[in-house]
Amino acid sequence: MKEKKYKPSKSLIIFRVDLDEIFNTINTLFFYRYISGALKKNKKKIGLTITEDNSIFESVKKFEKQNYSFNFLYINLVAILEAYLQDRIAEELIINKEKINKLILEYDIHKKLTPQDIINGPITLADEILNGVVFHKLETVNILYKIVFGFDALSLMRGKKIWNVIKVRHKIVHRAGRIGHRKIFVRETGLLDAMTTISAWVENIDFYYRNKKERKHFPNFLSRHGKKINELFKSNIFKEGELIVNDEIFSNMPSFMKIKEDKHIHII
Repeated sequence: MKEKKYKPSKSLIIFRVDLDEIFNTINTLFFYRYISGALKKNKKKIGLTITEDNSIFESVKKFEKQNYSFNFLYINLVAILEAYLQDRIAEELIINKEKINKLILEYDIHKKLTPQDIINGPITLADEILNGVVFHKLETVNILYKIVFGFDALSLMRGKKIWNVIKVRHKIVHRAGRIGHRKIFVRETGLLDAMTTISAWVENIDFYYRNKKERKHFPNFLSRHGKKINELFKSNIFKEGELIVNDEIFSNMPSFMKIKEDKHIHII
């Protein structure tokens, strides 16, 4: 039985758009392998045979073997989560202005109110509260959600994967992409799985507030990516590039396994 459609918040609409931008980038990077393979297969036919052309093909091959683009998309994914969590509260305060006073009265702002705060008014003070919160510190975020929305947002998580996503993001940003002495190497499957996990929580938060019950079905970005790959399989680009890509996958298999076992590499 399908769930009844509901009107999502503006913050959720923006979140979905931002997530789709990451998703489209992942798909494009995947397609790019086959475009590169198709060019390489037909390089004589189209005259890509000089030393500089071969140098570019080798550079592309090296990039595909260890593509760190997904590390940066992983960072962006957590930033998109943080933006939603903050924007959704701000959106609610604009719609229900009486909740501004509730936030100021109930949230511990760790400072004494000054005459200037009184002059500036409650809206400015509420803005200061939101701008002072680090929105990947989920325990603090949960306090805000309990005050503004009246429910425990953390209880709407499906499992504990988000905590690990935030931990990995922290290592990429603040520890030059390392866990201990191991270098973090995010693969597209790890990123798609993290997107699915974060999307489920955000969709559940938005749905729960409007419907007073949890959502049952959620987007699966791994499955969506699979459907996009099926579209690629029908293309001439795939037919032209398949042999080259498969050869490179199998020829790189020993070195990829070596990367996986390397104590300096942590694959997600």
